[in-house]
Amino acid sequence: MEMTQVVHSFRKNESEEVRISLREYKDRTYVDLRLYFEAGDSGEFRPTKRALTLDAAFLTELKRGIEKAEQKVIV
Repeated sequence: MEMTQVVHSFRKNESEEVRISLREYKDRTYVDLRLYFEAGDSGEFRPTKRALTLDAAFLTELKRGIEKAEQKVIV
């Protein structure tokens, strides 16, 4: 059985949101970064096909890459 837990989300713009989730599937844990859009008819967020899903074993490498990108960008 697949289990999903949203661990963080943030608004990308007025109609989109990025969600970071942990998923359990076939006894493995995955990190899912997915773009959601706000449906005009209901106002609820729905997932798009735009996503990155990695085995949780790559979480340290993903974090390292994001930290390197953050050092190069002046925010």
